[in-house]
Amino acid sequence: MNNLTQLESAELQAIEPSKAQQIREVFTPMADMLERFEEAYALIVRESKLDITDDVIAKAKRLRLDIGKIRTDAEKARKAQKEEHLRAGQAVDSVCKILTWAIAEKEAALKSIEEHFERKEKERLEILQQERVVLIDKYVENAGLMDLVSMGDDVWAAYLSTKMNEYKDKIQAEKDAAAAKVKKEKEEAEERKRLQIENESLKAEQKIKDEAQAVKDAAEADEREAERLKHEAVQAKLKAEIAATKEKERLVQVELDREKADKAQAERDSALAPDKEKLMALAVVIASIHLPILQDAKAQAIADNVNLLLGKVLTYINESADTL
Repeated sequence: MNNLTQLESAELQAIEPSKAQQIREVFTPMADMLERFEEAYALIVRESKLDITDDVIAKAKRLRLDIGKIRTDAEKARKAQKEEHLRAGQAVDSVCKILTWAIAEKEAALKSIEEHFERKEKERLEILQQERVVLIDKYVENAGLMDLVSMGDDVWAAYLSTKMNEYKDKIQAEKDAAAAKVKKEKEEAEERKRLQIENESLKAEQKIKDEAQAVKDAAEADEREAERLKHEAVQAKLKAEIAATKEKERLVQVELDREKADKAQAERDSALAPDKEKLMALAVVIASIHLPILQDAKAQAIADNVNLLLGKVLTYINESADTL
């Protein structure tokens, strides 16, 4: 029996020797059995350090179960001894703890050997998860939260390819959208430039039209002013002619009054004069007749005809009087 399984403790030594020996006798077979497994345990540990194979794992599992049975038997014995030996309870617990400690260490070591491939697989899956996260992180959001190792290689390859294509399509769509935006902005700028040129052309045409209209309006204004001045001149001329006509009519009236007086005198004288002298006196009276200047064209034409006829009468009188 090695030092690990020495069934001695302070509590065991504190009780009656016979009781202590009874307790030792209960657990000694278990300690002996554990010692018999010591060589197998050491062998499996050495083999596991060289290489962990399926055979080593099977051995570790078998030995762990066998040693575990010692622990469970010791636990059963502990409970039985405590029920039978209440006063020796602490001693029993201490002995059991020694066995439990010795067994637990071996169990843990054997469990570690047994679970070697599971740990390796877990490590492999963790590494694979990280590798796949690195590969796909660029193409999806929250890739680290996804379970990527549950996919088979074919499924993973197809999934990665799909996400890469979707990402490429998205990038291409963004590029196309940016190019379309640039093209649209360029077209809008060209349209604004065209409209600006068109507006400037329209403004220039309108300016020419406005200037032409201003020249026309100025000419019409000048024409209206000329017409106004002409009208005023005509009105002034008419006023002057009316004034002159009134003055002429006054003079004519004076002359008529004088002629009337002369005529009366001539009539008085003609009553005594020969016929030729009477005719000549009549001619003088007719020659002294002065017709007024009329405004109406038709009236003036009548007056002109009267002057013409009076001239003919004077000619007739003068020619006829010479025959007397």
